[in-house]
Amino acid sequence: MARADAAEQARFHDELARGHYEGGRYEQAIREFFAEQRIAPNPRVGFNIALCFDQLHRDDDAYLFFREYLASGDEDASRRSLAQQAVARLEPRVARIAVASDPPGATVYVDQRDHGSY
Repeated sequence: MARADAAEQARFHDELARGHYEGGRYEQAIREFFAEQRIAPNPRVGFNIALCFDQLHRDDDAYLFFREYLASGDEDASRRSLAQQAVARLEPRVARIAVASDPPGATVYVDQRDHGSY
């Protein structure tokens, strides 16, 4: 039985994701980019996920992924510039709060929507 290596699997999902993105199928693109990110984590993939969320006008998710991308240290000047512009554009539309829990790792719900553990 043959098995694809991780890089090959990641490329497969990346190609699918890019095809979906170019076709305006952003939800499908996000799924494929998430699959790629699980297989081979890369700041570029997080940036692509942010672009998809931005196209879907899911401002809170786009903001989160653009901020995570900027924190990654990726040195691509063009991507960094686009991410910085997006964060500046989205920041006035996104509510941000700081939550401290004891013990750490609380799951946060806002309006019954799970926002995950941090």
